This record gives sequence, structure tokens and C-alpha cells, in this order.
Amino acid sequence: MKNNQALPVIGAQRMTSLEIAEVTGKQHYHLMRDIRNMEAAWEKVNGTKFGLVDYRDSKGELRPCYSLSKMECLYIATKFNDEARAKLVIRWQQLELFIYYSKDGKQKERTYLVWTPKGAEMIDKMIFQRKKK
Repeated sequence: MKNNQALPVIGAQRMTSLEIAEVTGKQHYHLMRDIRNMEAAWEKVNGTKFGLVDYRDSKGELRPCYSLSKMECLYIATKFNDEARAKLVIRWQQLELFIYYSKDGKQKERTYLVWTPKGAEMIDKMIFQRKKK
């Protein structure tokens, strides 16, 4: 993430609202507002709130951001336009393909973890090349 550094989240794969904003081209402030507006319906249906965590901004100050599971991200993405939603789905594909290990513990596949438009092109080419074999 550009000048911001998210504090680590341990456990299942998650994305912060900072990363979602960067991937989709949205302003983080607007995304935070949208997530807050959607949280009541999510809590009513799912029984849980979204994870709110802190990150250090470029000044070193703590700021709030959301840490969301894939299911929560996809729910949030229902409000996005088609292009932004597609970018988020591609990013989740990258996260899920980051490292795949076979049953014998040998690494079988490694892809990119950091989102950049060039990185997305590279992963698409890697997936396409793998299908050709």
C-alpha cells in the first residue's frame, strides 16, 4: 500500500479497506463510509460486525480501517460498479493462489501477493500459460 502500512492480521486471508480502495480506485474515506452504511444489514443477517483495525498513515498516526474476509468483501462489492467488482475478484484470486502446497509439502505454485496493474497482468498470463500445458 502506497504510504500507508496496515498492521498485520493473523489467521484466514483478509483484505483491508485500504487495499480494497487501492485495488478498486476508490477513495478510502468514501469506502469506509460505504462499509459503515452496509454494516447494519450485514450484522442483522450474519450476526457479526466487520472487523475494525488500525493502520499507521504516512505521518505515523493510527487511523481506522476494516479487515474483511472474502465473504465480507464480496458483500461490500455488491455496491461497486462492474469494473471495480472485477478488480476485487481478481485480487482475491491472487490471494488464494499465493502459495499452493501439495500433500507431500512441496511447493507447487507461487503467484504475486502485491497488487499492481502490472502484477495482475502477470498473474493472468501465468494462469493462461498453465492452462495451455
